[in-house]
Amino acid sequence: SRRRSILIKGYNHFAGRGIESLLGCAAAADVLAGFSIRVTHANEAVRQAIAAIAARTGLDIAEQPFQADRSSHFARLSDSRIAVGIGVSDGISMSQLEAMAYGAFPIQGSGACASEWIEPGRTGFIVSPFDPAAIAEAIRRAVEDDALVDEAAIANRATVEARWNR
Repeated sequence: SRRRSILIKGYNHFAGRGIESLLGCAAAADVLAGFSIRVTHANEAVRQAIAAIAARTGLDIAEQPFQADRSSHFARLSDSRIAVGIGVSDGISMSQLEAMAYGAFPIQGSGACASEWIEPGRTGFIVSPFDPAAIAEAIRRAVEDDALVDEAAIANRATVEARWNR
């Protein structure tokens, strides 16, 4: 809960809902002062949304350039309080599992099988990938509730250790 960054999976295409994630941040801007928000895998539409939201809200929000070195990705997760990955795919998100392993509170889209790993409201939030207001509410709760984030980090790490394998 002492971490002051948020990592957003910025894919915005047939399955990814990066712009909805950014709109959720914009709607929760009143509680995000002092946080850095970094967006991975941004395309041009996402870059434009980042610029517009930063200009409108004053949030510290920027694209996180791709780094092929996986240790850099894991370092970002280790510094993140929240990891937002909103999509409509039907598979498990590797970024969700990585966030759980590194202590970042996961906020995931309901279109995937996140509920097989997350206990909604306890170890993460699962939201509609089409509802920026629900994304904003999830971000707001994860920012304001230190105990929720701290307890989820412990539970999520235990889940990953018990279930993950090669």
